[in-house]
Amino acid sequence: MKKLIAVLFFSMMVVQQAMPSHYMGGEIYWECVSDGRYVFHMRVYQECAGVLYPLVTLNIITTVPGMQTILMTLIDTNDISPVCYPGSPPVFPHLDCETTTISNTGGIREWIYRSDTLVLPSLIPPATGWYFYYTNCCRNPCSNISGTTSMSWFLQAVMYPFHNRPANPCYDNSPAFAEKPVFVTQAGYHLSYNHNGYDPDGDSLVFSWAPPMTGMGTPIPGTFYNPGYAFNSPLPGPWHHPSNDPAQLNPYTGQIVFSSFTTGAFVTKVCCQTYRAGILTAEVYREIQMVILPMTNNHPPGVLAPFPNNLYDHWADTVYPGTVINLPLQADDLELLNDGITPQSVLITASGVQFGTAYSNTLSGCPEPPCAILTPPVPLSGLSTAVTIFSWEPDCSHLSYGYSNYDEYVDYQFVFTFSDDYCPVPGRVTRTLRIIMKDPVLPPPLLDSFSIHPLTGHVTLHWTPVTDTLNAFDSYHIFFKDQPGGSYSVVDSVYNINQSSYTYTGINANIQPFWCMLKCRSGCPGRLKFSAPSNVLSNYATGTDGMYPPIHLHHVFMDAEAATLTVSMQSSEYARCRILIYSALGSVITERDINLVQGLNTLAIPLAAPRPGLYFFSIQSNACCMHQKCILLR
Repeated sequence: MKKLIAVLFFSMMVVQQAMPSHYMGGEIYWECVSDGRYVFHMRVYQECAGVLYPLVTLNIITTVPGMQTILMTLIDTNDISPVCYPGSPPVFPHLDCETTTISNTGGIREWIYRSDTLVLPSLIPPATGWYFYYTNCCRNPCSNISGTTSMSWFLQAVMYPFHNRPANPCYDNSPAFAEKPVFVTQAGYHLSYNHNGYDPDGDSLVFSWAPPMTGMGTPIPGTFYNPGYAFNSPLPGPWHHPSNDPAQLNPYTGQIVFSSFTTGAFVTKVCCQTYRAGILTAEVYREIQMVILPMTNNHPPGVLAPFPNNLYDHWADTVYPGTVINLPLQADDLELLNDGITPQSVLITASGVQFGTAYSNTLSGCPEPPCAILTPPVPLSGLSTAVTIFSWEPDCSHLSYGYSNYDEYVDYQFVFTFSDDYCPVPGRVTRTLRIIMKDPVLPPPLLDSFSIHPLTGHVTLHWTPVTDTLNAFDSYHIFFKDQPGGSYSVVDSVYNINQSSYTYTGINANIQPFWCMLKCRSGCPGRLKFSAPSNVLSNYATGTDGMYPPIHLHHVFMDAEAATLTVSMQSSEYARCRILIYSALGSVITERDINLVQGLNTLAIPLAAPRPGLYFFSIQSNACCMHQKCILLR
């Protein structure tokens, strides 16, 4: 009995200290819980031909002062090999861990570890960050790097400081990956894939290739890469086959696209960084070894882009709050299965942090309701074709979600996978849908004209109101200044979108120069923004902030009852000028030649039965030319 107990104890010790060989990838990330503590997660991916020595517990190593390790417990293990039509071999060959005996043939196992809730010290991470990592041996053999079977592997995540905030309590989740990794595909067609990195806090994401590591600060040397490969070019390219398209990684979406007619196994590593208000806060890495098996007669399903003029493998649309989005997503595959008789089935799956519970609830399951849904919900399968409708009605809350509200745009990402059930490796394509939320900022109104009262010098502005189809208007803001190089000041605000005139009484424009402009303030509550400035009007010749011209226009006033146009101008010299008055259609109504004296000149020009409407006038001399608009009201 004692010998049996001793053997069992020894066996448990072996289990605690060993790890699966034939490593194929993994990732580490953390999350904040509601009480301010942390939970750390680790996933390790292993080639099924390796010997299974699963650890019940293991330790992540850290560079956090006073916390050398974090205890991780095995939560689950899954066979994530490709799944195809459940027919019997040999007509329908299958890949799974039970039957995989040869490396890099497609059998993959996932090991899931998680820590208990824990507290980090109330310290500020250094500028170089705190590292959380795990390392062991050995790697799987691969095609792009030599000697990997004797190399260790290294998983890492990095926590950076933000505005000198202590790490306790937890205030920043790390990014994570919503998609299961794709390890196995076949040669001969264009592949697109997305790890679907996301940040629960709404921080901005940046994706890049990263070098696989063998230890802390020790990337695999470039001299170990086989010809034509590098850490940022990890998959086959034209050097290996003229029809290959090298892998491209979109830094904003994380979408990876490539075409390979070259088979083999290839180590890849992607870094996902999060930025809050432009400050780097976290890095997580996902390393996977992609296996490309020989080409078959099968092709992946065909999928049409839902937006016109979009790339076939990248879908994007820019919308404003309140936009109702309904996008039909359809995949078709008319090919047959391996037996040459049975039609293929098409499967649609999806991932995205903004999807509602079970892809069918608009009110729960996403960080910021209303949530996106799919009708019918996924996973969805159909014979030769499958169709679902993506529906979402984002509102202003989606612009202010998380910390992305520093930007004019907030980017939401949804990843869809369309696959068939061909054996042993189904054909599949991945499409990334980007819904880019934009602030509903309205343009400025157009300043049409101004008039100056001949007695008080008060200035009345006239403008064309903006059109607000976004229901975003808040106010017009009126700006004046009285010096060419001075600063504009807000003199008043107008909260009626349909108001088209305003009289400013804080100036005597008969004796003072002025410049004026308008801005429109609009947007979502709590995010109101000013438009660009409108055009500038001035009682100077050009309406600009330039030098004083020889002739300075003080005011223009149309009197309907007296049927006159009163023009007041200052001349720095004796001059002869011509005054022309045009109708809105451009016909000349009045033309007068005037001799100006040095100083103030006030002219009353008779008009023949003027009608209400828009008029233009021009003052021309050898020294300058001035144009202006005015509106005659009954």
